[in-house]
Amino acid sequence: MIAKGTPLEIRFRDKQGKEIWCSATADKFSESVLVARLNIHIPLDYDSISTSEDYPVWVNYIDGDSLVSLEGRVAGKMRDQVYGIRIVRTEPDRHEYASLEDSMKVHYKMLDENDYFLMRQTLHNFRIAKPVMPKYLDASEEIPQALLKFLGDINHKLERILTILESSDSEKITMQDSFVTTRVGGGFLIGEQKLAEGYYIMRINIPIFPYHEFYAMGQGRQFSSGAAGILFTYIGEDDREELIKYVFERQREVLKSQRKQK
Repeated sequence: MIAKGTPLEIRFRDKQGKEIWCSATADKFSESVLVARLNIHIPLDYDSISTSEDYPVWVNYIDGDSLVSLEGRVAGKMRDQVYGIRIVRTEPDRHEYASLEDSMKVHYKMLDENDYFLMRQTLHNFRIAKPVMPKYLDASEEIPQALLKFLGDINHKLERILTILESSDSEKITMQDSFVTTRVGGGFLIGEQKLAEGYYIMRINIPIFPYHEFYAMGQGRQFSSGAAGILFTYIGEDDREELIKYVFERQREVLKSQRKQK
C-alpha cells in the first residue's frame, strides 16, 4: 500500500514513444488507482486525454529496504500537475536480491534532483564498452579455470592501459569520489563509510573475470540494519544479472573456504 506523501519516481511515455522521468508524491492510492502530484512540470500534453487512449506509465517507490515497481496507464489530468493513474498490474514487482559481505571499490557522483531525472532519460547512451576477449579465453574444458582467470587478468589490464593511451577522455561521466563496500547485492550496496542521503550515479567494475563494468543509479539511505548505503533505482537487467552472478560466485568461494577450515 502506498501511503499519502510517499515519494515516487514516475516514467511517462506518449504515443510517439517519448519517455520522461520525473519525481512525484502520492496524494491517494486505492486498489487500482493512484493519484500522483508531480514535483516538476512535464512537457507532455494530457489535458485532452480520453479513456480510449493508452498512455503507459511506470511508478517506482521505496518500501523498507526494497524498490517496488508498478505498471499503469494515465487515466487523466485531474488538475494542474495532478494525475490519475490506473494500475493495470496490481501485484507489484519487489526488487529483492541475494547479497553477501564483500569489499568492492565503487566510483560515484552525487546528483541534484534535476540532474538525476535528466540522467535517467539518457543513461542508456553512456554504456561502457565491453573489452574484447581473445578467443582462447572462451570457456573451455581444455583450459584450467585458474589459468583462464590468470590470462583474463592480464588481458583486462592490457585493455585498460590501451584505453587510457588511445583516449584522453575515456570516461563519458567523470567520477572523482569512491567508496568501498562492506556488502554487495543485486539491489543495493552498503559502504564502509557513511554515505549521505541523496541521488547517486555509480560506475561499478565487477572485480573478477571477465570484469563486467557498468553504470547504475540509486538513492543513498539508511537501511533497516542501521547501515548506510545506496539502493539501486536504475540498473540494466544484464548488468544486474552479472552482479548477481558475482554474488553467487563469491558465496561459493566462501562456503568452499569454510569447508576446508573444518
